Amino acid sequence: VVNQEALITIIIYNFLLIAIGFWAKKRTSNQDDFYLGGRGLGPWVTALSASASSSSAWSLLGVSGAAYVWGLSAVWLLPGVLVGYVVSWTWVAPRLMEISQKTGAVTLPELLFGDFNQKEKIILLRLTTIIITCSLIVYVAAQFQGAGTAFSNALGISQDLSIIMGALVILTYTFIGGFWAVSLTDTIQAILMLVVALFLPLMLLIFIGGFDVLISSIKAIGTEAEGSLTGIYTGLMGLGFIIGTISIGFGYPGQPFVVTRFMAAKDIKTIRRGRIIAIAWATVIFGGMILLGLCAKVMYSTVSDPESVLFFVSQRLFGPVFAGIITAAVLSAIMSTA
Repeated sequence: VVNQEALITIIIYNFLLIAIGFWAKKRTSNQDDFYLGGRGLGPWVTALSASASSSSAWSLLGVSGAAYVWGLSAVWLLPGVLVGYVVSWTWVAPRLMEISQKTGAVTLPELLFGDFNQKEKIILLRLTTIIITCSLIVYVAAQFQGAGTAFSNALGISQDLSIIMGALVILTYTFIGGFWAVSLTDTIQAILMLVVALFLPLMLLIFIGGFDVLISSIKAIGTEAEGSLTGIYTGLMGLGFIIGTISIGFGYPGQPFVVTRFMAAKDIKTIRRGRIIAIAWATVIFGGMILLGLCAKVMYSTVSDPESVLFFVSQRLFGPVFAGIITAAVLSAIMSTA
């Protein structure tokens, strides 16, 4: 049965994204505008659009699901993500922005191979295009699978139909408004994700009775591994688990759809201010989703699909409209990456 209230909420949200695409079209007059927004992104748009682009459905569904299954050891996901953000914004972002403005490059491959001769450049550009395309096909497919999960849980719509709907919306505002549209919609999506990741976990924590009650409850009702910061591992294996989990953040600096935001930043001041905004955003998003998964573990012991724990909680505590907002937040994570 289709949840009509949630469906209406999603429809309004998607129409807003398409409207932004038409508005952004007015600011797109040349190649620089279409691919890099005229290299004029401010700190808030640069930070939030880059953050949303780097945070796929995994940031809301995967992290909360991992916390629900792993228990306390999931907390290491947060410093892992923050390491990636610090590396990206401290070392990668300033250099990419400066080189891009100096050379006039509008794409990452063009920037990387600008100093090669024409023959070598063409070969390298083609190889890079093939590698990026093949890699992102798998990645985007995973995002649309997340969209299917979101629609199925909140609306009762089949996964095939939900994938088609999501793809149409993304393609529409991207082709109409170019980089400006993508950056602005990503910023709105980042804000929506932030609202959900901030308020929903805090409400659950207050309901449970605070951090002390949460931790003691996990240790009381869970297994020994779920109450441990190293999970099922001990000694050197436990140290390896911590290092391995933290190392997940080193994937962030290499995401091509993220680093283009650095190339589009207005100036070095934008990068410096954007770094603070982005790291704060990531702290709330990933910290909030870890907290939500841990709270759900205490409150609900029978969630069949851990990656759906966000929907499970919202549907039991709130009405259909809020469930629609939650779905929109998950779709935001997917659309901003896809």
